[in-house]
Amino acid sequence: MQDKNEKTIYELFKLSIWIKILGSLGEMVGGFASAFIPSAFVLHAALYFSQGTTDDADDFIAHELIRVAHSFSTSNHLLIGVYFFMRGLVQLLLAIALLRNKIWAYPLLLLVLFFLVVTQIYAIYFSHSIITVGITIIDIVTIYLVGHEYAIVRKIRK
Repeated sequence: MQDKNEKTIYELFKLSIWIKILGSLGEMVGGFASAFIPSAFVLHAALYFSQGTTDDADDFIAHELIRVAHSFSTSNHLLIGVYFFMRGLVQLLLAIALLRNKIWAYPLLLLVLFFLVVTQIYAIYFSHSIITVGITIIDIVTIYLVGHEYAIVRKIRK
């Protein structure tokens, strides 16, 4: 029974690492785009995609899209873009190192994810973003799975 549970946890660990890789690639692409796409383009695109729906007071998605586009156009999108690109790059490199079974990557990824979760919880407090809540839950599960696998790898290597 224990072997079956460990095999399931290991498969979930590998899946979480692949999800982390895909998410990291998305953060890198989004960060690059955020840094180099003009803010006026973002606002015009949001207005185009929400055309005709912003008059409806109940259309949460259209209003949220416009709100985010306005905040993007007034924020320092270059700094935000560099932040997300670097955040994605660090997580990508650590996830690849885990797939290559590099022992040093386990505690380093745990540390990075811990700090990301703390900052995400802080961001959730102010933004109430459902997307950030989802990412935070995935990161917390990944912390558990990486920690569990790290304990096993350390025990095997001793």
